[in-house]
Amino acid sequence: SGDETFTPDSLVNIFSSGKSLAAIAMATLVGRGLLRYEDKITDYWPEFGGAGKQDLTVAELMRHEAGLAAFDVSIVPESLFTENIKRNKVGRIIEQHRQRYREGGSRREYHAITRGWIINEVFRRVDPDGRTVGEFLREEISKPLQVDAVIGLKAQELDRVKKVSVLSFGFQLLEGLKPKFFGRRME
Repeated sequence: SGDETFTPDSLVNIFSSGKSLAAIAMATLVGRGLLRYEDKITDYWPEFGGAGKQDLTVAELMRHEAGLAAFDVSIVPESLFTENIKRNKVGRIIEQHRQRYREGGSRREYHAITRGWIINEVFRRVDPDGRTVGEFLREEISKPLQVDAVIGLKAQELDRVKKVSVLSFGFQLLEGLKPKFFGRRME
């Protein structure tokens, strides 16, 4: 049996699908004529050019070619609160960070976590209202469509959060081999 407290109103982390939401936010700025992919990030955020990043384009960031796949400093969770993002706590870390590319390989490297933080900093500098990607999504996508697809939770939403647990390899293997008529629980 599953978690009986899990309901249609439960909130779970969607992991890398958040990159699609951030891409929609950036594409909206492009569609409104406020941002161009071929422009340098420093055209919108001059301080970003610190540590030799002055030629990096928005397109390279979006394609995971920024050379910023990992930071060499930790970001404290409190810095990710909307009010602290707007105080440039994350932005300062990004501004000072150097690009790093893998030896002998492609410039493309999956920016699993960092890309969203960088996009957010570019977005809030370009958005006429100075919103974060999360604020934009709530106001212009999630609320009008009546969906709970958000980046960043409000305190009153925390009680709806459900933990996501990884299924063990053994469970996946056994369930994958079990015939449907025996009650296979995964496809």
